[in-house]
Amino acid sequence: MQLEFMMRIMVYSVSVFIYRVNSYTCQDQWYLFGDSCYKNFNKTVNWNDALQSCRDNNASLVTISSEPEHDFVRELCNASSFTWIGYNDIEDENVWRWTIEAENSTYTAWKNGQPNNYHNVAYGSQNADCAVSRCGVESTWSDYICEFVDSSTTYTCEKDVHISEEGNERRAGKRRPCLVFSRCIGCPETGL
Repeated sequence: MQLEFMMRIMVYSVSVFIYRVNSYTCQDQWYLFGDSCYKNFNKTVNWNDALQSCRDNNASLVTISSEPEHDFVRELCNASSFTWIGYNDIEDENVWRWTIEAENSTYTAWKNGQPNNYHNVAYGSQNADCAVSRCGVESTWSDYICEFVDSSTTYTCEKDVHISEEGNERRAGKRRPCLVFSRCIGCPETGL
């Protein structure tokens, strides 16, 4: 009995030590959820420019893996009508993938009847290959033409948290480089 009590104390002490040594942080204007940092950019750009802007910020377009994460992103972008997310079927029509290689999320929040590959007359016969998430109370996803630019569409980026270990900063490193158009983007191995 006393040995069991001593073991519990040791486990608790180690847990407290780890908690105090590691603290998750995000840069200014980035918001922590789980093990990632998020930022909604209130800029009107197309999906490809949003993806590039996220890369320029050492991030990727957001990957939404759960309903709580979806709710968080919805609240983060509440001031706009829609936000670009990293879900797309650019490479393979009707095979939707996240821009992050390792994300195999099965969570989706498509609006009824979506994705419907809507063809906007202004954009000719282009497919709607990129996803947006509606912000606000009735947050659902729709497919849009990637080149679409609208004043009510912003974008949300996601990146690893920083872990402070008694003054030493490092990235958590759980997110993988972007994969778009069958090439690795942001890979240290290739320099792309």
